Amino acid sequence: MAERFLVLICVYGAIALYDRPFLQSSPDKRGKAVYALLMIVTLGLAVDYLITLRFDFPNLIEMAERMFGGMARAIDRWLSVKP
Repeated sequence: MAERFLVLICVYGAIALYDRPFLQSSPDKRGKAVYALLMIVTLGLAVDYLITLRFDFPNLIEMAERMFGGMARAIDRWLSVKP
C-alpha cells in the first residue's frame, strides 16, 4: 500500500513539475480549466484505487454493478432472443 502511494505521489509530482512552465506561460484559461478537471478526475480515481486496496470498500465498478446491475440484467433478458 505504501509503495503504491509513493509511486502515485512521484508520478503526480513529476507531472506537476513537467507541466508547471507550460501552465504558467499559457494565458488560455479554458485549457487550464480542462487540465485541472482532468487532474481532479485522475486524482479521484487514484484515491479510489488506494482506498480499495487498503480497506474493503467497493470500487467504482462494484458500485456501478450494485446501482445498475439488476436493471441491466432485466434489459438483457428482455432483449435476448431465444433460438
